Amino acid sequence: IASRGFSPPSMAELLPSTGRISTDLEAESGWNYEAGLRQQINMRNGAWLWMEISGYYFKLNNTLVQRKDNTGADFFINAGNTKQKGIEYNASFMKNFNEAGFMDNFSLQAAYTYSHFRYGSFTRDTINFSGKTLPSVPSNTLSLLMSLNARNGLYGFASYYAASRIFLNDANTASANPYHLLGLRVGWAWKIKKNIELNFYAGADNLLDEVYSLGNDINDARGRYYNTAPRRNYYFGLSLK
Repeated sequence: IASRGFSPPSMAELLPSTGRISTDLEAESGWNYEAGLRQQINMRNGAWLWMEISGYYFKLNNTLVQRKDNTGADFFINAGNTKQKGIEYNASFMKNFNEAGFMDNFSLQAAYTYSHFRYGSFTRDTINFSGKTLPSVPSNTLSLLMSLNARNGLYGFASYYAASRIFLNDANTASANPYHLLGLRVGWAWKIKKNIELNFYAGADNLLDEVYSLGNDINDARGRYYNTAPRRNYYFGLSLK
């Protein structure tokens, strides 16, 4: 697939939190080339596997890049052009169990992304960032989601997410470390009546107790890039539907 398009600056980009209207911003435009394969395999005993892989090359001109001034306010500039290449892989496995058994269904989903994002030609003032890695985008990410449901209403859900190092400025002199997030949730959904369901659940996030930054401030003029995320934490709840 080959496609071409453009994207004008949004209202948030034209009127950022600095309060100054950005009248010099140009619309982004570029060509995208993409190819992929997908396949579904129906297995025995009510199971199936679905897989998809795709690769792309996207050259974007007048790329809009976020920056922060000395007060912490956002503003945007056009950053010449960027060359974005990547591979995306997704897979899903689902199994429905025999109606006479205790278990109802099981599912497992996986997604992997490789991103090779680089500045093409980009000079800001007297500094040349050409060839540098585009900040805010990790080169590798992996996510796994698993769910298990029983016929009596018991259920379990587990999630895993990993991201490689993330550069935080155009010069690639600051970065956020790789991190791994593991979460778990279990519960019981009990139907009191035909149209009334009581759901009790409990879980934990960041079970590996990782120290990581969530929602980084890219290109912050003061070097304040990091926003600390919660360490290992627990929760529980009760809902009536």
